[in-house]
Amino acid sequence: ICLGQSTDLTFTLTGGVAPYAIELLDSDGNLLSLATDQSNYTYTVSPTVTTTYTVQAFSDTYCTGQTLSNTVTVTVFDSPIASAVSTTCDAIAENYTVSFTISGGSGINTVNWNLAGAVSGTIVNNNDGTYTYTSDPIAEGNPYEFVLFDDNNCEVDTINGAAVDCGCLTQIGTLQGSDSEICGPGTATFTYDGSASVLDPNDALIYILHTGTNANDITGVLETNASSPDFTFNAALGYVYNQVYYVVAVAGNDDNAGGVDLTDPCSQISNGFSVVWREEPTLDVVGDAEICLGQSTDLTFTLTGGVATYSIELLDSDGNSVILTSDQSNYTYTVSPTVTTTYSVQAFSDTYCTGQILSNTVTVTVFDSPIATNIST
Repeated sequence: ICLGQSTDLTFTLTGGVAPYAIELLDSDGNLLSLATDQSNYTYTVSPTVTTTYTVQAFSDTYCTGQTLSNTVTVTVFDSPIASAVSTTCDAIAENYTVSFTISGGSGINTVNWNLAGAVSGTIVNNNDGTYTYTSDPIAEGNPYEFVLFDDNNCEVDTINGAAVDCGCLTQIGTLQGSDSEICGPGTATFTYDGSASVLDPNDALIYILHTGTNANDITGVLETNASSPDFTFNAALGYVYNQVYYVVAVAGNDDNAGGVDLTDPCSQISNGFSVVWREEPTLDVVGDAEICLGQSTDLTFTLTGGVATYSIELLDSDGNSVILTSDQSNYTYTVSPTVTTTYSVQAFSDTYCTGQILSNTVTVTVFDSPIATNIST
């Protein structure tokens, strides 16, 4: 029988005159006195261990009886029991295994599982009367349930637990630098501090330049860099001037294509910085002229690229300096020199950048009008 069950001892009593008396001794030394008026008598026992029952004496009303068979043995099997149940997450925190110790029972202990998918396991004999069961990997976030039984089909033991959350091992480092505005097709340079970062065995770390609404909104990915957080303006890749970009570091599951799987719930995004590349403006000035004293002429500035307002520092050959400003790409400045004068552009910039001066000087030649003197008649 299984522990906790009962069984019947059946006595067949023939001849004599009832009532009958039976003295029954169990293997623990307990003496039981039984009495019956029936020729077929059943006595129920519920031993907790394997027990032998022996008839010590038997009689009816008048005589001592003859015992034809006097012993029976009831073998008690205990049920298998699971203990020391534990769960262990794997190195990438995506799966876990369940282990427990099996004791009791007899025959080959068997574990069935009530899980989604084909999850089995192994049973190892500890050579001390116990066994250790370890399941195959189970996807984290799922619950588990196992049913333990043995060859005797005694009471089963059910081992179950709620969903196991292995957490996230990945920890991102920090990006060091500041928001940047770069004149011309230069390089945005930052430094990554990974001293406090943690990457699990299937993680990758990359740097991303994107056009999201903020650093953590990784949409509109323009370029990735697996080696450093440095990005150089490249019109061939779609870089445009005056667009706000963000640079961030991202760590998470390797997507096996040189990047990070951004759908990985454990992926992490670092702090980020904005980068704006500004087009350098150019200036070209023309206006060489010959005028008569008292006349005027125009210096014409062609301003291309950049973002207005433009600022021009103009120096004449007498050392006079003037600052000109314009919101227009074609700007005219009128001069009225009294002597031949050369005008030189000393500095040029737009709202953000110092500009490139393609031509910087013009000369206005001033002719005196003829004057008649010593007029006589």
